[in-house]
Amino acid sequence: MASTKPTSLIVSITFFFFFFFFFFFFFCLLLQPSSAQTVVKGSYWFPESEFPVTDINSSHFTHLFCAFADLNSQNNQVTISSTNQPKFSTFTQTVQRRNPSYPRGDAGVRAWIQAGLPATQLVLGFPYYGYAWRLSNANSPSYYAATTGSAISPDGSIGYGQIRKFIVDNGATTVYNSTVVGDYCYAGTTWIGYDDNQSIVTKVRYAKQKGLRGYFSRHVGADDNSGLSRSGSILFQLLNIRL
Repeated sequence: MASTKPTSLIVSITFFFFFFFFFFFFFCLLLQPSSAQTVVKGSYWFPESEFPVTDINSSHFTHLFCAFADLNSQNNQVTISSTNQPKFSTFTQTVQRRNPSYPRGDAGVRAWIQAGLPATQLVLGFPYYGYAWRLSNANSPSYYAATTGSAISPDGSIGYGQIRKFIVDNGATTVYNSTVVGDYCYAGTTWIGYDDNQSIVTKVRYAKQKGLRGYFSRHVGADDNSGLSRSGSILFQLLNIRL
């Protein structure tokens, strides 16, 4: 139920082999104590393997990692080589096409509850920001559309207030997707995925239905005149949810 790039598949970029295997081993250990935990079926892909991303069947996995980023040993800056940038930017959406029903935020909530964590100790997170991408084809602006990289900012991140300004300034088309529970807008080849009022209200209602403790947003400074905060808060009050 998050809206970032036009995709929902979980993707991480790891720095080197040791970190990847240590992290994954530790993650698996955390899952072992509860028999109710969802099984982890993970793997990773890297360009040098020469295995086509289009051949990955994501239905066989719960987690897929896209590797690797480069670490500058002098300043500890993490970068992605210009050679890998196009491959990384389309990795998730390409894999997603093989399994478009890959679970979103609801699966995570259910997994925690099934693992034994009380719903009253969970809060649902949602963003007051989105991510902008440059479409490969301006006539194909839907979720999972092909992109050539980030837009507007170096990593594509953009606050909700800035998104609203972009929509007004560019006459952008806005779309709410009730299946993803997310919004996107587009103008020309610029595509932005984000959460608007309807998405926030739907997620707040979801939190109530699941008996969650409440919600947590990030971050208040990116909101547009407290619009999203106001929508969430008012509905919580109407639903008598005690934070």
